[in-house]
Amino acid sequence: MKSPDKTLSAALAASLDHASEQGFGTSAVPGDAEAGRCGILVRVSPELRRELKFAAIERNTTVQALLLKAIVAVLEEPVTAPTP
Repeated sequence: MKSPDKTLSAALAASLDHASEQGFGTSAVPGDAEAGRCGILVRVSPELRRELKFAAIERNTTVQALLLKAIVAVLEEPVTAPTP
């Protein structure tokens, strides 16, 4: 039987308590700042997932923060005309 204090949300909250400055929040429980947010599922190969995890470790951040930076970078780059 599972212990009631060992839930996924408790584990996520504990792991995010030490999040870096780029961690985009310190709680796994949605607060006022996260109320308007929604999720996006990104499916990657196991090899790419491993590379992302190592990249996050090297930068002392999270995979979530790396992906958010990548999204921002793509949205900020100038739109170029498609080539036929």
